[in-house]
Amino acid sequence: MRDIAWIVLKDLRQQIRDRTILIFGLIAPLAIAAALSLAFGDFFQNDEAVTFKFGVSNADSGGAISEGFGSALTALEQEGLVDISFYRDRSWLDEALAEGEVDAGFFLPQGFSQAVIQGTDAQITVVANPSSPVVTGVAASIARQFTLEVASASVAGATAAILAGLGPQQMIELGMAASQAPPTAQLAAVETQVRQLDGATYYSAGAAIFFTMFVVGTGLLSLLEERKRHTLARLLSTPVTPGRILAAKFILSFVVGVGSVGLFMVFSRLLLGANWVELPVTALLVMAAVAASAGIVSLVAGWARNAEQAQNFQSVVAVTMGILGGTFFPIAGGSTLLNALSLGTPHAWFMRGLGDLSGGGGLQEVTTPLLVLGGITVVTLTFSVLGARRSLRV
Repeated sequence: MRDIAWIVLKDLRQQIRDRTILIFGLIAPLAIAAALSLAFGDFFQNDEAVTFKFGVSNADSGGAISEGFGSALTALEQEGLVDISFYRDRSWLDEALAEGEVDAGFFLPQGFSQAVIQGTDAQITVVANPSSPVVTGVAASIARQFTLEVASASVAGATAAILAGLGPQQMIELGMAASQAPPTAQLAAVETQVRQLDGATYYSAGAAIFFTMFVVGTGLLSLLEERKRHTLARLLSTPVTPGRILAAKFILSFVVGVGSVGLFMVFSRLLLGANWVELPVTALLVMAAVAASAGIVSLVAGWARNAEQAQNFQSVVAVTMGILGGTFFPIAGGSTLLNALSLGTPHAWFMRGLGDLSGGGGLQEVTTPLLVLGGITVVTLTFSVLGARRSLRV
């Protein structure tokens, strides 16, 4: 154990004097996290409720069904979900859309209610704003849901009326009364924990795990540099075994990686406002992610022919896994293949674990990420040892 500790301390002193650790471990991730947080942070957290601006032009004034549609929109407005403006005719609504007063509009033609009651063609026209496709989609969903409810009520009412033997006029009166009745069932609010990091924390975590692969590489790739400079041969001439040299290099990379991430977390909290919750559990996640990253880099270094090739491979692997792991942008809504590939990266499991903690979870909630990260470490280290035999040939 003394020879392992001696190698670790010797290389650690060299790493501390090397500015590369400072750049990749602190300066670069802080700069990237700050830039991305400022540019895209609002996409992750917005305490203000989103309110859609809708315009309504009702040419069927006095109609029971059209008035019911207006009442439904008013109820949404009272809940703070939409902002409704009513216009006398279609031309006024079109003008409001053109001037940007509303994001989308609804037009109900004259005779709409009577057409619904009589079962003839009745349409709600959604007036779209090309610059607001998302809001237009919301408006279309509202109109579609209302027409489906009206259609269901009409079918049920007609069936009941026929069975009761009502005449045409009585059926019309029954339909008008039913359209004004409140719904018998409503969708209750769905209560769930939001497992999403705010912008500053998300990009800080992403930058930390992304640059970790470069930080741990400075220790593991030094083995190839030592072979090139023939210092490895002198080290192997001592009683130190090759296995202990490999263990020392991995321990060095792990210590440097955990230390740099820990220091970055402090500065990101002070400078960017990153919110690191459940610090003891977060520390376990950090250590597991650093170990997995070190295992991957050791695998690359073990099978590379020289230091230059190892550095090139390391850069390709780090950037590819960073993108697949969602360190810059979430990929949860991506394709099935993309989501499957992301599960093979320590980045994705690290980000997922932090997301679970942000939703109020504890150690139990991050058990799976910890186990997966541990599995990545074991597998990569096993194969890296086989490849490292080449690096120890001098």
